[in-house]
Amino acid sequence: MSARAQRTPETETSLAVRTQWSEIGPFGRVAFAGVLLSLAVAVALGMWIPRLVRLHLLGARAELFGSMGDEIASRSLVPVGPPGSDSYTKFSQEVALSLIGGETVRVKLWTLDGTVSFSDDPTLVGQHFGLSPAAEAALAGRTTFNISDLSEPAHAHERTLGTLMEFYVPVHDSAGETVGLFEVEQSVDALNATLAHVGRGVWLAIGSG
Repeated sequence: MSARAQRTPETETSLAVRTQWSEIGPFGRVAFAGVLLSLAVAVALGMWIPRLVRLHLLGARAELFGSMGDEIASRSLVPVGPPGSDSYTKFSQEVALSLIGGETVRVKLWTLDGTVSFSDDPTLVGQHFGLSPAAEAALAGRTTFNISDLSEPAHAHERTLGTLMEFYVPVHDSAGETVGLFEVEQSVDALNATLAHVGRGVWLAIGSG
């Protein structure tokens, strides 16, 4: 049997590829490598840019809520009385005007031991749940954010609201000491819609390129 007759389809394909590769010459090989590199870079950008946008959007919201925490401290808005007291009512009005509605579905104030001292859901006030890892991290002095763990007892009333993002802001007294945590929970639907729009734009630009 001749050597040609013994060739399999795979052998023929491999031979054809090697022949074409040798025929395109060094410049053709460089061009081919450039195409592959461009494709790899395009895919990496398509995955990286939406993630970067998400991080910046969340970072901007964290800064906004951090500013609110500073305002709470500077204006001495932390409620010092139970529901119905003047300080509690004043703070509740501030929250209703500036936060509740739209993407924001829940607001809480936590004491350092994990007791809810304020919430737009009055049934949570006075209950002790303990602080989550994200809340504990915020006690270090910076705003933290992550996806809410709706299996936690503190989130029992939010389990029908879909996926939520929680932001924890340390609250300080006039001396700068941390006296509690300000928590804002927001629906991620609008954020996901924005990121989906960004992702489509990025892939369209990459595909056009």
